[in-house]
Amino acid sequence: MCGPEFSDLESAIHQQYSETEVMVLGLYDSAATDPDLQVFLNAFQVTFPVLMQTLATYDTYAQPGSTSPYPLDYVIDQAGRVAYFNTEYDPEAMAAIIDELLLSPAPVEDIPGLVSGLNLEARPNPFNPRTEIHFRLPRAGRVELDIHDARGHLVRHLIDGGQFTEGPNVVAWDGTDDAGRSLPSGLFLARIRAGGVSAITKLTLLR
Repeated sequence: MCGPEFSDLESAIHQQYSETEVMVLGLYDSAATDPDLQVFLNAFQVTFPVLMQTLATYDTYAQPGSTSPYPLDYVIDQAGRVAYFNTEYDPEAMAAIIDELLLSPAPVEDIPGLVSGLNLEARPNPFNPRTEIHFRLPRAGRVELDIHDARGHLVRHLIDGGQFTEGPNVVAWDGTDDAGRSLPSGLFLARIRAGGVSAITKLTLLR
């Protein structure tokens, strides 16, 4: 989140993380007809959403002891907690926090809508060159299972709406992307969706 004063930082962050799950949201405690806001939106070709008259939101995230009643920039983690706030222009610090959150998502049990009941895990982990991703379904149904790299980019559709039985299931991944190319060593995230719920687990590929 950003505000109450806009700069090129918000657009830069939006562009840098446009292919990840990072969402940039502008906060502006004024009307949409504010001429200064319109100049900024036009100059930087803003495409991320901007919420108007958002004093109540500022109050929610006001930080005790800060030099300004409302920090200019926030990073809110996957569980809705303030991970970073600053009254100064510091794009490097903001990007560093976002990168850290992408590498180490909040625990599944802390994220609304993500549940651990699917028992998603990979064995072996770390692995080279192949691992098996295990999950348990409370009932038979369709499953989607994707692999993302540490930046959040989708690299492999492992399961695309396939039907699976109730109970334990397993799917193998050989460390390749959708084009069959071997991926380099690194951290990856497996994300499963089934029955209206989701779960995420980390995978470490060592070449």
